[in-house]
Amino acid sequence: MRVIKSTKNKLKEGRGQGTGPDYKSWLTVREVPTKGRATRVWGWKSDRVHTFLSDIERNTFYHLQWSDAAKDIREQFPLPLKSTLDIAARLGIRHPKVKSADVVMTTDFVVTTTDDLTFAYACKPHGAFADKKKAMRMLEKFEIERQYWQSQGAKWKIITDQMVHTTLARNVRFVRDAYRLDGVTGLPNQEDMKYIEAALRELLKRGKTPRDATKQIDYRLDLEPGTSLLLFRHFVATRRLNVDMTCPLDVHQPVVFKEEERV
Repeated sequence: MRVIKSTKNKLKEGRGQGTGPDYKSWLTVREVPTKGRATRVWGWKSDRVHTFLSDIERNTFYHLQWSDAAKDIREQFPLPLKSTLDIAARLGIRHPKVKSADVVMTTDFVVTTTDDLTFAYACKPHGAFADKKKAMRMLEKFEIERQYWQSQGAKWKIITDQMVHTTLARNVRFVRDAYRLDGVTGLPNQEDMKYIEAALRELLKRGKTPRDATKQIDYRLDLEPGTSLLLFRHFVATRRLNVDMTCPLDVHQPVVFKEEERV
């Protein structure tokens, strides 16, 4: 069931406010009809659950999650209604409405970098530009968005699915749940963890697959089956194993390390 909340109620709930773990998305899955697959994904940088309304948003998030430069990631970020109305009036563009009422425009991602710069991203499938009439209206709304962020001194960019590295996104998705091991029971002690990391690096560089290498280590240390595979994912997610995330990460295939990890 679709639930619509007023701008006043959203502001009262703190939507679109805060940073890091305190940020609350302006839009939720239940409020927006979408042809894509809406998802909710925990992010290790923010330590909160993020809301995405399409596959391209989710995959862009995985890129941002992996990026060294991205410090804070806020999705479905609201733009001040007065500002967007003023920009639309100045440009002679019809402001977005729902049932004749002006609505708050949102930016798919607002990213703060490690050097405190702000970048804003709008995500759209490449196919969305195929229909010229719909594309023209979409570009009009994007121009309002672009000019707003320009006035804030932020860089704004359109991201299409052709610009997203799907293999990297898939790999981040595979390891993300193992980034933190809080609450996981039956883990080895710190000394054994260091041994497992070193043993994994050695076996993987010799061409062993993650499945075979982790089974071998589980057997050596008499660990619960699957323990070393969880730690493999953890070591990749935390970059203790510096694998090339642009290559497919398959437990049944040898791992490709980045150049600085090769011997």
